[in-house]
Amino acid sequence: MRITPRTAVYLLKRDDKPFYVGKTTNPLKRWRDHSATFDVNISMEIIDEFDDVEIKWVEKFKEEGIILENKNTNRNFNNDWKIGDIYFR
Repeated sequence: MRITPRTAVYLLKRDDKPFYVGKTTNPLKRWRDHSATFDVNISMEIIDEFDDVEIKWVEKFKEEGIILENKNTNRNFNNDWKIGDIYFR
């Protein structure tokens, strides 16, 4: 049985003011991407989560030998996080 990745919903803040909402299966990687793009005065807080059911179905069909044309199956996920985690610098 494979692990189904959780998807984090996160909020980016600049000077404690929200300016971006996104989702990711790898919050630490996404934080690094955003911190390289935006100002240094940003923080990212995980505000919600959900199971990534798309991955579950892709994996199910692959196990049945069905060839799909999906280019990205979000294999680069990290379930080592929780709601309320904050990344900042």
